Amino acid sequence: MIQSLFYEQLAEFIEDRLAEFNPRAHVLPIPDHDEHEVDYQFDAGPRPLYLFGVKRSHPHHERGRQAVPVAG
Repeated sequence: MIQSLFYEQLAEFIEDRLAEFNPRAHVLPIPDHDEHEVDYQFDAGPRPLYLFGVKRSHPHHERGRQAVPVAG
């Protein structure tokens, strides 16, 4: 339930604040390799930018969650 809420909030944030970068959800950067599925791809420059949503579970982290972008 909590993990689902995290991804719902991430999707809402991306739709509200990052729509100008043409986000696409559940992308396979390497065709036929489902194990490398990324949460979002943004086409904001000459190369795609990939984002993996990462929920922090360590009790010492204040914010509790973050999104990790990875350049393609």
